[in-house]
Amino acid sequence: MRRGFTIIEIVVYSFLALLAAFVIFTLYTVGTRARQVSVSSYLVSVDTEAAIRWMRRDLQETALVSVRVFPNDAAPNEPPGCSFVSARDPGDLDEMKLNINPYGAPLWTKTVFYTLQKGARTGQLVRWEKPLDASQKDNVPRASDTMPSAIPSDVKTKRVLMSDTLEPDVTVTGLNGSPGWKTDKYGGFCVQFIRRQGGEGGDETLTSVSPADHDNGGDTANNTSLLSVELKVLASDTSRPSVYDIEYRVHPRY
Repeated sequence: MRRGFTIIEIVVYSFLALLAAFVIFTLYTVGTRARQVSVSSYLVSVDTEAAIRWMRRDLQETALVSVRVFPNDAAPNEPPGCSFVSARDPGDLDEMKLNINPYGAPLWTKTVFYTLQKGARTGQLVRWEKPLDASQKDNVPRASDTMPSAIPSDVKTKRVLMSDTLEPDVTVTGLNGSPGWKTDKYGGFCVQFIRRQGGEGGDETLTSVSPADHDNGGDTANNTSLLSVELKVLASDTSRPSVYDIEYRVHPRY
């Protein structure tokens, strides 16, 4: 004769079934979260590596005296960005072609701009170009009066290099267990001149003042020819956010 389940057996089996379901759900949740983090990290890594490659190439090929970084004392409300001259043809993506004269000096043809276009919490790092006027093509590198954020609506050289770049003055909660971590006025894109106080061997500081700007407090004796670039990217904006912080240095050749 077959007997049915007792109440105790039903309770035990129900508990085991719930426990198994909980374990399966937990594994699924952890696996899904890990996959999302991995995908986000991969996409951020690809975009960041491409952006670094573009910026490093552009900055290495420019003249230090033409570099302007923002915001600065003259443009405190300008979003994070920078500008400088380039010897490539406007719109040219060929990494091997530079315009030079018979003596090996660059023939400056355009100004390159990088700017952080604002969003709600993160922004886009945008690169665009502006050809030099005929009167400016005298082979003398000069800083541009145009702000990096003044992107014309019809510009064809605009390229979004990175998304999810942290905005200035944004608070990220839950990062490394902290209740709140706030970005500074540069947000996730900061280009600065490296100043070495007292010459070689002195302490290094970062400044937005170009070594060429003597009238604005610049002191060439206390400046190196290096630029510092820092990127902060919000890779995962969940209850457990993840931020990538990359910093590197570039030496303009001219």
